[in-house]
Amino acid sequence: MEINVSFLVVPRGYTVQHVQQRSTYVSKIFWLCEWSCGLCGALRVVLDNSQDVIMAAAPSLVFALISMAWSCLGEAAGLPFWMSSKEMTLKARASCFTDLCLVEKCGVPEKCCGSLYPGSSQGLLDMPDTGIGNWSFVYAPRAFARSPELKLWQVTLEATACSFDSDTCVWFNTGNASWQRASGQASGGWLEADGNNASDGQVFIIESPMLNVTTEKAVVFSYMMTGSSSVSLEVEHKTEFAVWSTLFVESGDTGNTWKAASIRVPEGTVGLRLLAGAGAGAVVKVDEILAAESANFANIGCNFEVDFCGWSSGFENQWRTQRGATPSGSTGPAGAFEGDWYVYTEATPARNKAFFLTSPMFERSNVTRHLLFANNMNGEAMGSLRLESLGSSRWTTFWLQAGDRGPLWESYKVVIPQDAKMLRFVGITGSSWTSDIALDAIGVGVGVPVLDLEYIACAFTFHTCKWVSTGNVSWQASGGWLEADGNNASDGQVFIIESPMLNVTTEKVVVFSYMMTGSSSVSLEVEHKTEFAVWSTLFVESGDTGNTWKAASIRVPEGTVGLRLLANLSAWEKAKVGVVSVADVVSSFANLTCSFEVDHCGWSSVFGVWQRFGGPQPASASPDAAFRSDFYMATSIADGGRTLQAGMNGDVTLEDVLMSPVFPAAASKFYLEFAYHMAGSGIFSMELQCFRRGRWSRRWSRSGSQGAAWLQAKVSLPAGTEMLRFVSTSQQWDIGVHALDSVVAWVPAGSGA
Repeated sequence: MEINVSFLVVPRGYTVQHVQQRSTYVSKIFWLCEWSCGLCGALRVVLDNSQDVIMAAAPSLVFALISMAWSCLGEAAGLPFWMSSKEMTLKARASCFTDLCLVEKCGVPEKCCGSLYPGSSQGLLDMPDTGIGNWSFVYAPRAFARSPELKLWQVTLEATACSFDSDTCVWFNTGNASWQRASGQASGGWLEADGNNASDGQVFIIESPMLNVTTEKAVVFSYMMTGSSSVSLEVEHKTEFAVWSTLFVESGDTGNTWKAASIRVPEGTVGLRLLAGAGAGAVVKVDEILAAESANFANIGCNFEVDFCGWSSGFENQWRTQRGATPSGSTGPAGAFEGDWYVYTEATPARNKAFFLTSPMFERSNVTRHLLFANNMNGEAMGSLRLESLGSSRWTTFWLQAGDRGPLWESYKVVIPQDAKMLRFVGITGSSWTSDIALDAIGVGVGVPVLDLEYIACAFTFHTCKWVSTGNVSWQASGGWLEADGNNASDGQVFIIESPMLNVTTEKVVVFSYMMTGSSSVSLEVEHKTEFAVWSTLFVESGDTGNTWKAASIRVPEGTVGLRLLANLSAWEKAKVGVVSVADVVSSFANLTCSFEVDHCGWSSVFGVWQRFGGPQPASASPDAAFRSDFYMATSIADGGRTLQAGMNGDVTLEDVLMSPVFPAAASKFYLEFAYHMAGSGIFSMELQCFRRGRWSRRWSRSGSQGAAWLQAKVSLPAGTEMLRFVSTSQQWDIGVHALDSVVAWVPAGSGA
């Protein structure tokens, strides 16, 4: 009887950790054909208490095992074995296996026969070129052991995924001319049908194993055809009750550019095959075959709390789910953007490698749609992350980010092309292990995405956040401020950087520091626009300000949909913009009074370091309770997670800022009372500053730890004050928590205010 069976091979260097991170446990499986045998079974390999792997195998393979001098098996001739009509067991004391077992073809075994032996944590086995039988590569999914509805000789559609970087995975040739794996310097590998290797009338056919497709799915792949107008590529499928039928066909020379195709694979499909028509001089190439789910666009969002929500996690280099920090230090986030879980690229074993995260297939739409997501690109050797869409014929990049962007998560809303029917994130790791890339909170929306004004806040420590240069010369983030350098521009060129599209429903205030040096003609301008009006000026200043930071607060009108900064510079001139933050507007300084029992009362934390708490924090230096009632404000983590802030005297320091709303300039002196708590060896200082006549000035300060008890302060504030802020500083790696409670603003009797 002629049978087809598969055999597990785990490559050298594969550890249990590698195995557990893959949707399948193996990179090389060999498909053995034309062995006469009345019994099929399963091969079971146990890797140091990891999940079991069960694969189909032929009893005749026992003789192959014994006869082949495989280095990891030692003296094969000394291995004992037993045979019967119902069962065959091979027991091996070997460094590569803890247990080998062959059982009947009737189904997946509930348990493996034979005894377990101590084995290597590596689980290694090499398969040499034996020349025995008809061998080709086969992918064996975990479903063999986990899905009772699968027959032993069937695999899921996901098992057909292949990048062809090292082999042809599950695909095997059945035509009278063979597809071959090919490679080049610029890419890992691809599948190729070369017409120069075929005679007239021969056909290149390569097939999948028998499939089990229980719901409609999709297959996406890249392809290229060169050499003649008659060269062709066809994809066919078959069901249990029907012969091969066409799902995709294209002919003609496509040039030396990869195209992409996505096809829907119907429920009930039991096989796929690729057919190439390539005469002399013609070549057909196929790469990156990937199975995907089919879904409505509204349902492709994912927070990764349970699974990948239908997103395909890649080929050899797979996106991994993670809770908490990534295993490597100095790279990746400290935890998820929301919830507990996120996905990331583990760069340690895969440097300068591509990781693909591909969405389910969805329908095209003429409606404007956008994708929401959060990403983290923290690490000195950081590579890049791009977002691509699959339209009519190829993957197209429509969003890109590169380089170290610091330890914090960033969130984005990106309009997707109208012809998009699939999306994918492509993460490229850098040259070292400090290049883990993370993604979380993928969501979808309809219409042009707009952001609240608070999203434009930026410290410019690592990058320009959501601000995008649109002038003919670019602003640059410069380690704590935004800089326009006239030496980088030609005459007539303008530095322009814009916010994303905004949704400003009530008047707000944008606060920033700035500095201009070089000549009397250097200038800085802030403009806004509405839905029905062009850009108009909100702020403008010109002339050399010296090496001192000035401050500005700009009222942004309701209905504003965009902001931009413009700098006009000549050679040797510079304009710098410090931390940009956003504040609410209130009618009187009396509105600053807050117990924090209900909310923040308009007090805002620049970049979220100050947070509202009830009871103690995890940090040992935090208050045990509020000063009064239940809630208070405090720096949220021991080391502050703070930002670089342009200070009052031109210096740049590590600071945590809690900013008041903006109020009309006070007509007379007034007071602010508050309770404060400063504890821990990492405490440097806390200050209360007031904004008046375009500058911040210090009105109160304390230095060092003030003990475990709450203390109280009363501070006099001058007429003309428009805004307040508490600024706390701490040692980055030492414990130190600042806290505030019971803020009260009042005017002395008889002041006339």
